Amino acid sequence: MIYHEVDQGSPEWLQLRLGKVTSTRAKDVVGTGRKALMIQMIAEKYEKNKDFKSDDMLNGTLKESWALDDYEELTGENLETIGFVEKNEDVGFSPDAMCRKRTKSVQVKCPLLKTHLKYILAGNKIPAEYRWAAVHEFATEPNLKEMDFVSYNQKWHKKLHIITVTREDFAEDIQLYEEKLDSFLKDYKEVISKLM
Repeated sequence: MIYHEVDQGSPEWLQLRLGKVTSTRAKDVVGTGRKALMIQMIAEKYEKNKDFKSDDMLNGTLKESWALDDYEELTGENLETIGFVEKNEDVGFSPDAMCRKRTKSVQVKCPLLKTHLKYILAGNKIPAEYRWAAVHEFATEPNLKEMDFVSYNQKWHKKLHIITVTREDFAEDIQLYEEKLDSFLKDYKEVISKLM
């Protein structure tokens, strides 16, 4: 496992992610987007295109730093920012922060207020759209024991909503995902060999 201390969104970070299965791509590994993801990863790897960052994405990155400051103050955790955790040439993930000797990751989302309120009302359940991303992190880093999913919106009196999930919460999903990921990577290598 290689921990890259680079700024998220930087050219170095974008380069590290190229051609890899990351948390945001996990749903395609288990879903119907497998073939499209393989082609995209191959194109990235050989074309060396950098991901596009929209104004909304850049704004979200700024808000994430505010959220992490508030998170530290609220929880008392000492956060370490890690740009990218690389398992191998094909797999990695980008935690927004880590703590407890890198056994806990923190993922921050800065949604619209209506979405933030929806997350609060759902209680301590990770939003379905981020489930496989969380599973991917646990499957990638075997030392990861916990994750705090943080929803942040400064327009609401409860700016931070923290959902804590553990490796045990996703034990069955992790096993299924590891099988799907192995199968995906095997097929991915076969597609590369056919194209060469």
